[in-house]
Amino acid sequence: MGNDLDGFKKVKILDAPCGAGKTSYAIQYMNEEIDENTKVFYVTPYLDEVNRIKLSCPKMDFKDPPKKFEVVDDFKSQKSKSAGLLELVLRGENICTTHSLLGKVSERVIEALRAQHYILILDEVFTVVEELAQKTTSGTIEDKREEKFRTWEIIEHLKADGVVEKMEDATGLLTWNDERASETRADIRAFQEISSLIKRELLYQINDKIIFWTFPIELFRDIFVESFILTFQFDAQLQKSYYDFFGLQYEYYHPVLDKNTGKYNLVKTENRDYEIEWIKKIRERIVINEDEKLNRIGDYWYDINGNLRDYNLSKSWYENNADGKSNIITNSLRKSLDNFFNNQAHDKRSSKRMWTTFKNFRKYFRGSRAGERNFLSIGTRATNMYGHKTVLAYLINRFHNPDILQFFSARDIRVPVDEYALSDIIQWMFRSNLSIERDQEIDVFREWKIEDNGDKVAVTERIKVEPETVEIYIPSYRMRKILKDYFWFDKQGEN
Repeated sequence: MGNDLDGFKKVKILDAPCGAGKTSYAIQYMNEEIDENTKVFYVTPYLDEVNRIKLSCPKMDFKDPPKKFEVVDDFKSQKSKSAGLLELVLRGENICTTHSLLGKVSERVIEALRAQHYILILDEVFTVVEELAQKTTSGTIEDKREEKFRTWEIIEHLKADGVVEKMEDATGLLTWNDERASETRADIRAFQEISSLIKRELLYQINDKIIFWTFPIELFRDIFVESFILTFQFDAQLQKSYYDFFGLQYEYYHPVLDKNTGKYNLVKTENRDYEIEWIKKIRERIVINEDEKLNRIGDYWYDINGNLRDYNLSKSWYENNADGKSNIITNSLRKSLDNFFNNQAHDKRSSKRMWTTFKNFRKYFRGSRAGERNFLSIGTRATNMYGHKTVLAYLINRFHNPDILQFFSARDIRVPVDEYALSDIIQWMFRSNLSIERDQEIDVFREWKIEDNGDKVAVTERIKVEPETVEIYIPSYRMRKILKDYFWFDKQGEN
């Protein structure tokens, strides 16, 4: 596909393994290289990381929009973090905030950013494409957001009136017809949010079945003076496919520590040799449970046509096996999990455990030996609050939502499947003790607390940790194979 964004600055992808110094380089860059005329917009997944960046870069005097910020605009009082973000941008403040707030960025904030002189530093990829509504094969409508939004109903109503039109190309971009809107005198105020998204060309309807929202691409294209994405295995991420979908240019870099000066240098990536060194170092600390009985529930099988199937423990597997008296999740998987933690793990202390499953099925493990406080969601990134955990259980066979694959196929964009699964499990594992490279003190997670302003914050305790061997139970045959093929790439015949 031709690139329709030539002439714009390339996004710099700082793609390097966990613990390679990406965040350390970003902190060094902000402390030593940013001049007073350039402002920084730093975005990270969690509030605790916002606080860490603020403490690490005191001269930046970072601001984060308060939850109950109030601004008067057009005679209306607005109380929200989004309103607070707009005010901070208009004042030209250095901003450090979370992914969730960036995902809600308004058109007014984007235009305000365009008028300033900001650099974007995005710590880890985030949600850039999301399914909003779907018409199922039975004809029922599933709205992925709150029911009050009635996304599908509103769009079909506006299409019937000719106010909204769908592009004839494969992408299904929804467009707004101002002339028709005036003719029909449609009460656009009743559909303000949806009409705004369509006017900004952020909504797509694929095969008249699924409606997708996309993050405004101009934020990466021409709003910032420079943009950095700190991540690992970017090629496996949906954000990479999203960039390809819109023809956005990007280039790869990685930080290299100068042992003489103790400073990081940013090097353009020509090959992945540095990753090979990291793999060989890390694999010495990983022990994968290979117990045949414990892993049987995640084995592959052959269908009647002789085709290999390895979907056990996928999300659809959970959905198909969650109900009825023969509930395999509680009767088999949960028992295997308890067996691993109680009898086979090298360290049987509950405080050392960390586990995950799909969020909607977490309830089936309540009362198990896994422990509610030891649960860590898949997709968790950019935190070392679980750096004391050494006994892990990954009860998932990770696949993309097939609807998302359909969205990208509209422009023949390949979305990696196994690479995505590998990236997810590595990122999750590296929230554990694998992220610890030397004896050090860290703030470890104890529990969640809701503050007076409504923010959910982690209650932590500072403890000393040291690098240890990490044992992991991965009952999915496919996920074990993907992980072993990566870490023991040169010894596959021995595994």
